[in-house]
Amino acid sequence: MPRENQHYVPQFLLRNFCAEGQCHVFDKSTCKEFRTNPRNIMGEADYNVVQLKDDSYLDFESKFTYLENLAKPVLESIIANETVSFLSPMDLATLCCFVVVQHLRSKSSRQSYSGIFQEAKLRFPGLKTNDIPEYFSDEEYEKFCLLKINLGKIDEIAAHLINKKLILLKKRCAGELYISDNPLVMHNYNDFGPYGNIGLGVPGIEIYLPISSDLVLGFLCPSIIDGFHKERAKAEQKISEMQLKVFVEGALPLQSGVSVILDAKERLRQAKAKIAMLVDSQYAPISQDILIFLNGLQIQWANRFIAARRKDFSFAHKVMKEKPHWREHPRFEVA
Repeated sequence: MPRENQHYVPQFLLRNFCAEGQCHVFDKSTCKEFRTNPRNIMGEADYNVVQLKDDSYLDFESKFTYLENLAKPVLESIIANETVSFLSPMDLATLCCFVVVQHLRSKSSRQSYSGIFQEAKLRFPGLKTNDIPEYFSDEEYEKFCLLKINLGKIDEIAAHLINKKLILLKKRCAGELYISDNPLVMHNYNDFGPYGNIGLGVPGIEIYLPISSDLVLGFLCPSIIDGFHKERAKAEQKISEMQLKVFVEGALPLQSGVSVILDAKERLRQAKAKIAMLVDSQYAPISQDILIFLNGLQIQWANRFIAARRKDFSFAHKVMKEKPHWREHPRFEVA
């Protein structure tokens, strides 16, 4: 039986947050800091190995590694060129599959899916959850099902990402960019009530994955881009209406009218700038506010560990004081 440390986050990705082979780490469960080689964290022995009762085993790690190795040169090219505009359709498909694999293999994702099994056992004690008990213990059978289902649905799940707008965010401010043991994070400003607003295919979703100490991949729902186009159209319409009013009345507008026009022109300028940046250039700068936003997501979604290239976890300490409930990653809940 192998006893290898298998990681939630690929080593080649973690090394991008290291200096001289070491990365600085913050443990959000204890709020302690330390420095270590990336191979010593964000993993556990035989994480993707399923043991059978006859002491043989099924190793799924090689399947994850194969997909990661396909994506590695694509990610290295993005980091080297600091753009995603050169990606071919095959590069994009490879990247989307890698992102899905990263989502599925994380400890937090595994625990969330496992919550379905645990909740079923609690609510229905007599429910049979192990179809082949002669081969698997209940715990190993659950692990086998999760791994098998996840690997079998990568292309189906990745299809949600293909339709997103891919952008590259680059840090343009002071401070360290964090990466956690659950680095693929999501955010949504929409509120769908009890249905929830987080998921790869949910309208309005924003998906972020740090790939180096100053670069982040972003996948934006098309509705976000549509919102900028609508804002531009509304501003253009408002300006046209005010100009038509001046033409018909044959007089310059009052001060209030001037303010409306100036406001509409400013909104038009901002909408055009965002469209040009996100749609045409596929790029967005990481300002101080955005860095706080992204690092906050990494802390919130982390299972336990957050890493950075340099020792700078003052923000992490501040967040954990203000939001101690974030020490525990949100678990799966059944209504």
